[in-house]
Amino acid sequence: MKKGILLLLFTISTIAYGQPNCGNPHRIFNVPANQTPKVVTKLGTDPQFPIMCNLKDADQFYKNLQAVGEIKGFKNEINSLFASIGYDQGVKDPRFTRDKVWSEDIPFGAIGMLGDGQNKYIYSILALPGQNKIKAWHVKAISGCDLYFMNRCGNAFYYTNPPVQQALVIEEEHPAIAKVRVKVIARYDGRQYCSCSDCGEDAYIRGEVEKQVLEDKIVEVPVADDPDSYPEKRVYVDVDKQTFKRLRKQEEKNEEEEENKLSMN
Repeated sequence: MKKGILLLLFTISTIAYGQPNCGNPHRIFNVPANQTPKVVTKLGTDPQFPIMCNLKDADQFYKNLQAVGEIKGFKNEINSLFASIGYDQGVKDPRFTRDKVWSEDIPFGAIGMLGDGQNKYIYSILALPGQNKIKAWHVKAISGCDLYFMNRCGNAFYYTNPPVQQALVIEEEHPAIAKVRVKVIARYDGRQYCSCSDCGEDAYIRGEVEKQVLEDKIVEVPVADDPDSYPEKRVYVDVDKQTFKRLRKQEEKNEEEEENKLSMN
């Protein structure tokens, strides 16, 4: 059989990949380097755009966005956000049409710049207990990177590690599908540095690196041979001790709920 070229687009959600800073000076795109994200366990305590909280559908969200663009105290920030993604006239830009908005869930463990009621943007990791999916609204950019708004609080969110679409070109005689196990793992390095005055500069006690799986999923990718194999791809995100403990607690809760379901069956 004549060999052919197979072009397949597939999506893998990992913490290793992230959107760039988009080359934009707006504060929401000012992602700090080498900094541990703040753990957010609850939304709604400090709304950024209150009339955009708890909306039922994308039609209502789009309508309320138009209104925010004219409300004193909110219009400057919302219009500057939209100008930063290519809508020069803000939310009233003729190019910002209804089809540029849709509902999209953000997963537990998502990292990005989250707005607050004072229009500050904090580098955050969303770790809401018991919520594997967090309802949000996705706004398509004209230029630069897309924005999200959290449905619970109306706060803007620049999602720095969204699912990434990658193109894979493979030449093969018999197209086949294999599976890859992708594990996204939170990692905490338990080092305890010596603080006494007689210790050397590099003296420390190195602890074991603990791991907690944020996400474990199977994705299908095309391969030329061995279609039954399940290679594993591991992606790590370093978190602080407090974050790790919270994630571990959530994992234990999920395991307990799963055991209860099995016992009931």
